[in-house]
Amino acid sequence: MRTFAGFRRAWSPPRDAGTAPHAALADFVESKLARYADDRDFPGRDATSRLSPLVASGELTIADCAAAALAAPPSRGREKWLDELCWHEWFEHVKSSGLDAPRLEPRWDQPGERFERWRDGTTGFPLVDAGMRELAATGWMHNRARMVAASFLVKHLHLDWRLGESWFAERLVDYDPAQNEGNWQWVAGTGIDAQPWFRILNPERQRDRFDPDGTYCRRWVPEWGTAAYPEPLVDLHAEAAEATERFRAASR
Repeated sequence: MRTFAGFRRAWSPPRDAGTAPHAALADFVESKLARYADDRDFPGRDATSRLSPLVASGELTIADCAAAALAAPPSRGREKWLDELCWHEWFEHVKSSGLDAPRLEPRWDQPGERFERWRDGTTGFPLVDAGMRELAATGWMHNRARMVAASFLVKHLHLDWRLGESWFAERLVDYDPAQNEGNWQWVAGTGIDAQPWFRILNPERQRDRFDPDGTYCRRWVPEWGTAAYPEPLVDLHAEAAEATERFRAASR
């Protein structure tokens, strides 16, 4: 059962009768699309479309989004968003074609305290924790935070990506089976056309790069930097090396 504390504060999706195009789509294209390529990876900025719940519910289609983008003036942002829409359709194709079975199965650890702390946003790594708390509060998570949280679960905690996929499936307001599974396998490096398995996102470097002033992390992890914030759950370098060995062994 899905529960979203703060969901109503975060989302107001009803369509206005007779509005064409959808007001949320029109607002994104008008106010954010041109800078989308520059700002989309920074979770502290209000720069993404936030249209995924409307697409997942069927209120908007990918064709609606593409048509609105193509009608907008040319820009780097427009081209990047069209690329992202193509990714959405790619994952739909993979799922519908039965190509979604994992290609790589490294040795996974059993879930326990590490999974619980990842789930609860208390890993001691602010960008991971901020993303997990945003998910718990709103039913949504910025895509950069999704990638970092997913990579951390798989590559630093050595836990099966399906645990994370299932957790997201229960809580995402924009849940779509093809998108959720496809993105998890892409980050984990286990699926078709996935990122290389040896790519491991360091959550501290990602925070320095994409939340340099701490806007996003402090919004969701207000105790960060105080004695109340937990110590890091793992040694990033040691666990990254362990992940590399496990994935290398599985790929032989």
